[in-house]
Amino acid sequence: VKRLAIHLGCDTDPRFLSVVPFKYPFFRVCWLRYIRPHYKGRLLYNSDIAYLFGTAPKPAAGQFLIPGYMEDTSSDGKQAEHPCPRKKAHVEWLVKWWSEIGEVILDPFLGSGTTAFCAKKLNRKCIGIEIEEKYCEISANRCRQMVMNLRV
Repeated sequence: VKRLAIHLGCDTDPRFLSVVPFKYPFFRVCWLRYIRPHYKGRLLYNSDIAYLFGTAPKPAAGQFLIPGYMEDTSSDGKQAEHPCPRKKAHVEWLVKWWSEIGEVILDPFLGSGTTAFCAKKLNRKCIGIEIEEKYCEISANRCRQMVMNLRV
């Protein structure tokens, strides 16, 4: 493992990050903003946070500097299939900027498969671990139904 990306909601207590091994140096924090926020009690839930650890991936064309901000402009308002959904645009951005083509992405909390979907889309492999069988099935179906871009 060369690097870690820890993707958290804005209401997640970051103190557990102290268990990240020191062999993975801290790289940066990324702000993953929602254009359409929602509420949890008095909390305006308008972003996620990603903590990046390890060595930066080799730069791809047009990707020399790793930014710390991404804004998802989608506002479809669909009901999530999982109690802790991650925005596809945010996960795709993290996979694009914090991994290299052909690498394996490990998601120990796969949920409905957003990471697997984005990894496949960006030519990465993915190993996902999920305790709930119904979410494993949702994830497999999402990846199975994915249409790959064909170059003509």
